[in-house]
Amino acid sequence: MVIDGIEIEIQKKNIKNLHLYVKPPDARVLITCPKRLSSKELEGFVLRHSEWIKRKRAEVLSRQRETTPKCSYKTGGSFYLWGKEYKVITENAKRFSAHTVENTVCLAYPDNMSEEKLEAHIKEFYRAELKKKIDVLLPLWEKRTGLYCSSYQTKDMKTRWGTCNTKTKKLWFSLRLAKNDGEFLNYVILHELAHTAVPNHSADFKAILYKYMPTFRETEIKMKKEAL
Repeated sequence: MVIDGIEIEIQKKNIKNLHLYVKPPDARVLITCPKRLSSKELEGFVLRHSEWIKRKRAEVLSRQRETTPKCSYKTGGSFYLWGKEYKVITENAKRFSAHTVENTVCLAYPDNMSEEKLEAHIKEFYRAELKKKIDVLLPLWEKRTGLYCSSYQTKDMKTRWGTCNTKTKKLWFSLRLAKNDGEFLNYVILHELAHTAVPNHSADFKAILYKYMPTFRETEIKMKKEAL
């Protein structure tokens, strides 16, 4: 559900009261409410609390930025790929390139390249690395689960690891995944594939996760604590 530009996960349960949460680390908005509550009542509740939600999301994301290790694209800085920290070595070159050697990453680019242009190249580097992994792992998970997507794309998402269009079965994956442990990518692939069958996070959805990744709860905790 999207209300006032805010994407919200709704979980209807056998409870009496309505509860509103903003979950770290990605400031996901969750509402648990009685099954009898109508969409109109939910929309009214969100609109009355929209300022609080926006303020709380900003606080959560700010704390996440403060605790996330900083990447530096200068010699001696840190660069993260698949959960491993690499020390940066830079060199002057006519065009951008990047490659890893043992515990270092060599970044080559013109001395006069702007920070914005360099950042764009880095994102494309992560995109290429992410696609290589997805192209291998996604078909394996599809075959294992019998759940198939129509297509996938990567996107620079700050607050979500992935999304699924439950109507078209198209998946999206955050570029952030390439910075983190490959375990996260496996979890997100399974999570989004599960949404092709179950659009919400109900017991049926969780049953799919438990069946194919019994330790998914541990992975979720790790993602909240260690994500870059």
